[in-house]
Amino acid sequence: MRIVIADDHHLTRTGLRAALSSVGDVEVVGEAANGADALEMVSQHQPDALILDIEMPRLSGTEVARRLRASGASVKILALSAYDEPEYVYGLLDAGASGYLMKEEADSVMVLDALRGIVNEDEVWISPRLATDLVRRRAMSSRARRETLTDRELEVLQYVANGLDNKGVGEALYISRHTVRNHVERIKSKIDVRTRAELIAWAWHNDLMKSG
Repeated sequence: MRIVIADDHHLTRTGLRAALSSVGDVEVVGEAANGADALEMVSQHQPDALILDIEMPRLSGTEVARRLRASGASVKILALSAYDEPEYVYGLLDAGASGYLMKEEADSVMVLDALRGIVNEDEVWISPRLATDLVRRRAMSSRARRETLTDRELEVLQYVANGLDNKGVGEALYISRHTVRNHVERIKSKIDVRTRAELIAWAWHNDLMKSG
């Protein structure tokens, strides 16, 4: 497995190279201290994977990932970062990264497991602590959105989740189809979904189906 390491901290690159080079099936073929050089190293060496920091001079890790994906490069990207905010994580994954590890918990064993996972198994790897935190934040966000719904909106949502169209919901609640449609649009706006299918999925995920 051929690896390029891109990080603007020399000690980080040196430590990763030493740890990975001691593994028989791993070869570190290049290093880069900035985003532009990372692109050059990938183009020159055609590695299987790129270990990529987020905050680097000249080009950020997110921009490097975005450009590699746009170019059609086959290299797998493993982000190694000190940032745990969702916007960084999802930004890198959306840009084309296959994994995201936190520097504070990513020892050589975890990095190697992640590299093998994304290269050999085509898996997505996330740091355990980070994955737990993202799930917790998502759950908190979901609860907060639910609390913004009025009692009437919850009633409408429950009927929608059980498969009724706007006419059916209106008949069940003795309100007009137009009123139901307005409720549905407000609900979608409050919980940040765009389609009725997403609305129903959100309701099911949050156990809002109407029983009986």
